[in-house]
Amino acid sequence: MKWIFITNSKYFNFEAAIRDDEVGFKDNNYKIEPGDIVYIYEAGKEKWIRFKCVVTSANNERTVTDERKYGGWGKDEPIFNFTVSLDYEFSSPITFSQLVEHGISPKRISVTKSSRKPEVFEFLEECEALDRIRNEPQEAEEETSVIGGERTATVKQRINQTYFRDRLIKKYGKCAVCGNDEIRLLNASHIIPWRDCDDNAKIELNNGLLLCPAHDRCFDLGYISFDENGKIMVSSKLSKDNKALLNIKSSQKIELTEDMKPYMDYHRKNIFQK
Repeated sequence: MKWIFITNSKYFNFEAAIRDDEVGFKDNNYKIEPGDIVYIYEAGKEKWIRFKCVVTSANNERTVTDERKYGGWGKDEPIFNFTVSLDYEFSSPITFSQLVEHGISPKRISVTKSSRKPEVFEFLEECEALDRIRNEPQEAEEETSVIGGERTATVKQRINQTYFRDRLIKKYGKCAVCGNDEIRLLNASHIIPWRDCDDNAKIELNNGLLLCPAHDRCFDLGYISFDENGKIMVSSKLSKDNKALLNIKSSQKIELTEDMKPYMDYHRKNIFQK
């Protein structure tokens, strides 16, 4: 499970505590377990999420520190019920206004769990993926060999593609065209090709389809596309025999949402071979 918990810097020096890798929270009435992910919303002067943590223990009876600056409680006072350690620090904190845009109440933020507000946590995962990409070390251009440059590009693509594919599997669970549900065979296909995407589009769920190898390759090469209603369009460059071999049928259709349509429009105009 994933959670958002709140701390107030007026009463709790969270940043100092997280640096010491010993942070506790009282009140464990939410069935929090070790291994859960907790995003910390700082409700002080700056209202944002900077830290993603992992729960290291739960249902503790005692505190882990006697540093009163971390909350004002002394050692061995039985007030903390679970502890966390730092998992990731955002270089670009997620603000309250951004959270509101993705499902948090515009009035206030409270303890939130992923099963209640999945869209918020999907947004946080997207933010982390983009933050990691932006902060990957870059070699100076004049010092980067061809091999090094290729390796950097490969690492970037792998980070994006793994995250992108995992989300498409969660969304579709099978080939969007033919229904093949052997997950190990399915590919995460970008509607607007990777080479033409900005960082956001590379992991944007609406810019993706989960496809079997045959349909993925045909879509990538522009031999198939989909109209505004999601009905398959087949290039005249594919012979009748090859269409049969590739399991391409005029009756096939995908679910095309409004948010996906601008991406598919690009594919029809720029990739599809009429």
